[in-house]
Amino acid sequence: MYDSTCHIAQEIAEKIQERNRCQRNGENSTKLNVTIRSLLQNLKVKIDQLKDLLLRAISTRQITQLEGDRRQNLVDDLLTRQRQLEASYKNDGTESDVIRYDIAILKEQSLPTSCCWQITHCWQYCLKYIYFTNTIVGCRQN
Repeated sequence: MYDSTCHIAQEIAEKIQERNRCQRNGENSTKLNVTIRSLLQNLKVKIDQLKDLLLRAISTRQITQLEGDRRQNLVDDLLTRQRQLEASYKNDGTESDVIRYDIAILKEQSLPTSCCWQITHCWQYCLKYIYFTNTIVGCRQN
């Protein structure tokens, strides 16, 4: 279930990028907006299910405390990613979004795009990440 949730998050990121590209080109993005809203709702449901499953596994001692902490960190990362995706969606393409940065980093590091949500922590180190030309400035990665 965790992997499918990550896949949904990545799909949302790609759809938002596509929507923003359409808007920049003056094309209609209504259908993409509907798809993104639906995917965001699906992501929320999946994350809620993961939280419930984790709580149940911890309370019935099906997993160790260490494993519970590890899984909680993964769920927290997904929640952060969900908030970032919602912010990018509401951004409505008027500013460049950080999703482009995700994909650029993944290509540089030869990571699969399904890992996109895992590198969001590097955004904390960005002083300014978008310029009018969609150029990343002032970023450093740990």
